Amino acid sequence: MGIGLNDEMLKELREENVADVKSGEDTQTSVYYIESTPFKSDNLKSRMFSKQGLRGEPVVENIPSEERTRMEDMANFNEVIYNRRKAYGMNLFGLDERKAYRDIPNQDVNQYKFSATENDLTGLFINDDKQEVVIATRGILPFYDRKDTLQTIPMVSGFLTEQKKPESFGNQFKQDRKMLDEVYRQVKIKYPNYKVVATGHSRGGQATIYLGRKHGLEYHAFSPVGNKADYIDQVPVLGGNIYYHTKDPVSYHFHKRKGKTIEQHYELFNTKINPHSVNYFKDRESVVIKHPKLSQADQ
Repeated sequence: MGIGLNDEMLKELREENVADVKSGEDTQTSVYYIESTPFKSDNLKSRMFSKQGLRGEPVVENIPSEERTRMEDMANFNEVIYNRRKAYGMNLFGLDERKAYRDIPNQDVNQYKFSATENDLTGLFINDDKQEVVIATRGILPFYDRKDTLQTIPMVSGFLTEQKKPESFGNQFKQDRKMLDEVYRQVKIKYPNYKVVATGHSRGGQATIYLGRKHGLEYHAFSPVGNKADYIDQVPVLGGNIYYHTKDPVSYHFHKRKGKTIEQHYELFNTKINPHSVNYFKDRESVVIKHPKLSQADQ
């Protein structure tokens, strides 16, 4: 997958190419082809894949420490749900009803105690001192789980082509979303006086956004998959927090909305290979930028 180049980047590439030609440097080995024209820019390439901006200036983290800690806890919750599913093993032929999970060591996270929900997509993290329940929802594990594997094609199709129906990612997603609705209903019954928070990653991030916007919850969505219709008939909520790596293609449609809604966007910068991983949101080597957002009055 190529790097998206804006007008400023194109100008810098052309200027560098002209400078190389004038100085007699070899420009035959090109790094980029733009409209069939070769351009060489090793410096720009290295900056694109580093923690630096276009002009070489370092990207300076501006997320407050308490928000970073909150983000890391939420990322840890999601990792636990993934690991519980992985502990069950591969299940490409079974007709399970989202029951492929096993307990693992260290399911509790800091002051939050884990509680199972009897499905492998979600889990609860309960903090009795804060009177808070967090519903965590994992993303898909293609080629590992049968239902997740079948979900991959409609999810990719919805991401690329859907322009009129938000959350349009196939029938399996609709069924899993109903399961999440039922988890929320049970939580409200069992913990009527607790604050309910939602978090999820990838497809689980999209489910988290659905739940958060539907019930007006504080939510934390990591690398959520989206489509072009996400903001047509959905209403962003003040407690929404959306996190994504600056080079993550899965969250492409959300990248374009930063600064344009009342939901808080956070952008992650690092030099790691997989920009979609939830683990990098717990990595202190990653730099996190908190973007401006609209006020409720502006929204």
